[in-house]
Amino acid sequence: DQAYNCLIHFYKRIKWCSIMSSWNEQIENPDPRVKWAMDVMDQEGQDFEGVLGKSLTPVSAAAMLPFFNTARNAMNRVPLRANLLATILAMPVAGFLGLQFRNWVDHTHREEDAVIRHYILTHPELFPEPKKVKYVDHIEPWHPVRW
Repeated sequence: DQAYNCLIHFYKRIKWCSIMSSWNEQIENPDPRVKWAMDVMDQEGQDFEGVLGKSLTPVSAAAMLPFFNTARNAMNRVPLRANLLATILAMPVAGFLGLQFRNWVDHTHREEDAVIRHYILTHPELFPEPKKVKYVDHIEPWHPVRW
C-alpha cells in the first residue's frame, strides 16, 4: 500500500512538473494577442520602491509605541516617561511585526498579479490591444470664459 501511495505521488509530481514547464513556456512566449499586456506588466526585475518606502511600515509600527505610551500617560496624568522601559523593550517586537505585515502585503500583491497574468494568458480573446492614441488628438481648442 505504501509503494502504491508513493507511486501516486510520483505520477502527480511528474504531471505537476509538466504543467509548470508548460506554464513557464507560456509566460516566456505568450499569445501574440496579449503580448502587449505582458509587456505592460513586466517590471524587468526592477523593484520600484526605495529604502524609505520599504522601511516605513516597520519604523512607524515601532514608533507608535512611544507615542501611544506618552498619550496614555498624559491622559492618566502620570509622568510622561512612565513605563518607558517596557515601551523601549517592545519597540523591536513591534518593528518585527510591522515588517512581517509588510511582507504579507507584498506577498498578497504578488499573488494578485499572478492571478491577473494567468487570467490574461488563459483568456486572450478578452484583451484586445488598445489602439494607440496621441496626446495631440485629445487637446481641445481653448475658449476663454470671461465674466
